[in-house]
Amino acid sequence: MFNSISLSTVRGIMFSQYRGTVLHNAILPILDPKVFENSSV
Repeated sequence: MFNSISLSTVRGIMFSQYRGTVLHNAILPILDPKVFENSSV
């Protein structure tokens, strides 16, 4: 659940910070948080 909230928050922050810049029209992907839960580095 923490991953889902974190990803959504980052998308919102990126959207607001990129407003008025070249990246304003960039597509921000919606990621599945379950993919990051069990990833090993």
